[in-house]
Amino acid sequence: MNKNLKSKIDIKNIQYESDFSDAFLFIDVSGAGLIRMRYIPSTPKCYNLLQHEITHYVYFILSERISMKHNRKTTEAYSYLTGYITEKVYEKIFK
Repeated sequence: MNKNLKSKIDIKNIQYESDFSDAFLFIDVSGAGLIRMRYIPSTPKCYNLLQHEITHYVYFILSERISMKHNRKTTEAYSYLTGYITEKVYEKIFK
């Protein structure tokens, strides 16, 4: 985890207010992202939430940071980055 991001977010005291807030994506000013989940993914619903947050991060990176809007010409870039980030997250979960 990015040390600057970790120092800015009190991840141990995040308040989960409802079933719809089981996962959060935090992005610091440098663009580093942190996905915080209430539970370590172990069910299809948890993996769905994780993928949901990864998709938000991919959108941020490509659309907000480098102005690559999602369309027919850019969908492959979105898919590759989604796959790459998903693989890196899963490596952390399954290590």
